[in-house]
Amino acid sequence: MISIIIPIYNTDKYLYRCIESVIHQTYKDLEIILVDDGSTDESGTICDRAANEDNRIRVIHQMNAGEAAARNVGLSVATGEWVCFLDSDDEYLPSAMEEMVKAVESGEDELVIGGYYEVSENNTHIALAHDKKYSEKSIARAVLNERGAYSDPYIFSTVNAKLFKRSIIQKNSIKFNEKFVVGNDSLFFCDYLKCIKEATNTLSAIYIYYKYNSNERVQGTGYIYPDIFILERIVASKLINIAEMEKKDRDNALTREYMNLIRGFTELISYEDSLLFDIQDYVSFCRMEIALFTEIAQIEDSVGIIVDKYKWGIPFEIISSLVSNKQDEILIELLRIINRKSKEKKGQHSKRDDQCNTSRVRRIIKL
Repeated sequence: MISIIIPIYNTDKYLYRCIESVIHQTYKDLEIILVDDGSTDESGTICDRAANEDNRIRVIHQMNAGEAAARNVGLSVATGEWVCFLDSDDEYLPSAMEEMVKAVESGEDELVIGGYYEVSENNTHIALAHDKKYSEKSIARAVLNERGAYSDPYIFSTVNAKLFKRSIIQKNSIKFNEKFVVGNDSLFFCDYLKCIKEATNTLSAIYIYYKYNSNERVQGTGYIYPDIFILERIVASKLINIAEMEKKDRDNALTREYMNLIRGFTELISYEDSLLFDIQDYVSFCRMEIALFTEIAQIEDSVGIIVDKYKWGIPFEIISSLVSNKQDEILIELLRIINRKSKEKKGQHSKRDDQCNTSRVRRIIKL
């Protein structure tokens, strides 16, 4: 049996289409879990009506907690051998479950990957992985090394159009990280990937992803999260460990991701007043989640490459020393100063304030 988990928040405009796409699957042995995440439109009513018409449907209503929390609730009640996910404004093609089940060649298979159509107002693209079998290492390397649209990395960035073995999820306590609104599925995929050895590909598109305007896609929360600043670095850190690259390639990947992480933190400071958590919590979170956070700061050659190659006015030597010595409070203060200096031309703060704060940091770190 396959458990299909659908997190729902205020998508009544698309929800009938979504639910119909799973009810009418050619593969019938399904458990359909609808998690209404505190919707304020007619979504909850639509879910209840669907459950009355099809006994394979189970509805859970909860206070709004975000997509990741809704997916976790669905996982906690799922009973199928396999689990798959569907966004409530998208749909599966009628033979999707059947094609994924057929792709499972033996009891040893641990992950099934399908392709999908990306449909926008003016265009339709198809995204397909091209090999029949993938190792966990080859998937990690593809995401780290390839940048082509609708190629392998694009496929591997989401949990949709995939079958996950529920026993592996349970055994390894894999959950969606509820700190992240956008991209929590990428983290889940990485955590699952490190627990398997091989994935099987359907070699066909089985899912329709509707790409709406940003103001049409509802996430269900009103906070600014650090997703766009930190998420990709956490994912890259996990993938670097899974990929088991040669030292040169590993160091290059580390250098690139460390550079982007520091830039991301500097930008994140701009939104400090709007964050759900304190900025210190995000730094601590990265230290805990990004195993390579301090490793790269201690690679002198890599830090030198960053300093020589890029001229952003970011003092990477100082930052790397603070990261290596876990002096997070001083690191945050320094990043605040860098951020304020970047706004100096716009007249958003005084030069005198910068000089005072810079002097304070220099005294603390004894430069």
